Amino acid sequence: MTIKDGLAHHRAGRSREAEAAYRAILAAEPENPEALHLLGVLEQQRGHLKPAVELMRRAIALRPKVPTYHRNLGTALQAQGDSPGAEACHRAALALNPDFPEAHHSLAEALRTLGRHPEAETHYRAAIRLKPNFVFAHNGLGLALAAQAKLAEAEAQYRTALTQDPKFAQSMTNLAHVLELQGRRQEAENEFRRALALDPKSLAALVNLGNLLKETGRTTEAARLYTQAIALNPGLAAAHNNLANLYKDSGRAEQALAHFRHALSLEAGFEAAHTNILLTMHYVPGSTPEEIARAHFEWGQRRPAPVRTHANDRDPERALRVAYVSPDLRRHPVASFIEPILEHHDRTRIEAICYATHMRADKTTARLKSLAHGWRDVVGIDDKTLATRIRDDKIDILVELAGHTANHRLGVCALKPTPVQVNYLGYPDTIGLAAIDYRLTDAVADPPGRTERFHAETLVRLPHCYLCYRPPAEAPEVGPLPARASGHVTFGSFNVLAKVHPALVERWARILDAVPGSHLRLKAQPFRDSGVRDYFRGLFARFGIAADRLDLHDHITDSGAHFALYNQVDIALDTDPYNGATTTCDALWMGVPVVTRAGETHVSRMATTLLSAVGLDETIARTPEEYERIAVDLAKDETRLAALRAGLRRRMATSPLMDAPNFVRALEAAYREMWRNWCAGENAAR
Repeated sequence: MTIKDGLAHHRAGRSREAEAAYRAILAAEPENPEALHLLGVLEQQRGHLKPAVELMRRAIALRPKVPTYHRNLGTALQAQGDSPGAEACHRAALALNPDFPEAHHSLAEALRTLGRHPEAETHYRAAIRLKPNFVFAHNGLGLALAAQAKLAEAEAQYRTALTQDPKFAQSMTNLAHVLELQGRRQEAENEFRRALALDPKSLAALVNLGNLLKETGRTTEAARLYTQAIALNPGLAAAHNNLANLYKDSGRAEQALAHFRHALSLEAGFEAAHTNILLTMHYVPGSTPEEIARAHFEWGQRRPAPVRTHANDRDPERALRVAYVSPDLRRHPVASFIEPILEHHDRTRIEAICYATHMRADKTTARLKSLAHGWRDVVGIDDKTLATRIRDDKIDILVELAGHTANHRLGVCALKPTPVQVNYLGYPDTIGLAAIDYRLTDAVADPPGRTERFHAETLVRLPHCYLCYRPPAEAPEVGPLPARASGHVTFGSFNVLAKVHPALVERWARILDAVPGSHLRLKAQPFRDSGVRDYFRGLFARFGIAADRLDLHDHITDSGAHFALYNQVDIALDTDPYNGATTTCDALWMGVPVVTRAGETHVSRMATTLLSAVGLDETIARTPEEYERIAVDLAKDETRLAALRAGLRRRMATSPLMDAPNFVRALEAAYREMWRNWCAGENAAR
């Protein structure tokens, strides 16, 4: 039996005969490197990775200068999840043969897995230069480009791959995804469906088409696709995570939490599922502050703060370089609050630099970019590289604006690239990281002495309010009281459905029952789906409210039209325990009073601090019963409602909530105190 015989069987797919041939050779010659290597390749193809790696290592020890041996060992290590080990092997192969296209491709795959997309791009291009019709390299290059937000270039690579292989379903799926990122959703949907027609069991196509349908409000079909993917692979953590997101976004947070936890049990290092659990706990009424804090602390303890020394000039009074890191520097609620900060920073004292981590820019991005002192587009840059860049930029204070929400970069914060790090704005709770020094809040959202124990950070309370609101220019004028034209009071809530749960629906139903003829107007993207509409109508029917008293609207893309819908609402009902922040400000700007209940912690006190800032304490309840009474009493007093509506915008415009110059001076004073503390060594070890 010869190597040639074994290879003939191997290439023909006769694995048992190939194995017999390789083992016969090894029985006669135990240290035959080629037989060891090929048997290792065969074991890898069977999914037996541990013996495959052992066999290949033995082959390399006997014949260390064969590039293919190193490359195939790297591929086996990559399959084991050892990307750093794979990288080392592929580099060894290229050191022996720099013109080895498959080794360039495999190295690029390892680098992309490690999040080092620019390096991956270089090696994909090298593979294509050496082998122009290398369809897998074109596909991989598309992935590396897409991760860097080079969407048009990525699209071109996928189309090249499909020209070379028109039935390459993986490239169709990737092309669909990049089309979706460019906002070309119908084209994307068509490509996803083409991929599924070619390969109905494509997990990537099922999950990604499900994501697109969920984002466009087609919840029922999205759930079917996720469920189909799970049926094909019950251990597919990503499908469980995405199904959980769907449940969360359609108002079933408790079901979502169970699926997120299952996803994490399937894949212990699944970061997205873990942070989704932390966020979703705030939506579930039964989660206590102690449980939520403990979960955040446990997450943070898995990422201990590195011991870092920083070379920043310790002059306590010099101008400071402040970084704002966010995936939401675009049309997003965060923009409503960060814009006045960027506009009013004292440029002689604060140099504000934004690190934008989002894929798609828009008009809001352009406006924010014009206000920042510096701007860095850092999509596709891995945590270590981004942390190094922030250090090289000599940033003094890093302000993290996302928390445990989508596309955060908390991994960068964990590396402590700056002397001072701050949790602000985008998340209503502690991050749980010891590496983050402070959290910005105020004395109403976090009453002194009551919430410190729930935070890994030191709380810094700004005067008046921790937010400064900037309404969009396209918001229309406040209209007359809708009840006078419709003949009935209309309550409303435009919060995301994740914040709406059966106990809150029951409370709202009692309010509607106590105000005869009243309606409730809800607006959320999932209401595009008939299944979601039916679920909520059924939920209200359970508490005695007929469907004809509910006005369910899906997402409105035009900002002006969204704000105009408030001219059809008399009273806004806040969500509890997760309050509305941006929605509260939007409602007030449109003359709509908001009824809220003040809870124990920040997440359930956001509306309380906003209403206090505009002097509307009369609509803040202390108990669920008082919440109902305030809403009912207000609904029955048309004169009072009309007076509030007529004066709210002016009251808000002259309140601390919109006093940007004074707010930013207070914010800068807080930054200065943090900086002085570091210069004095008080948080230098954090």
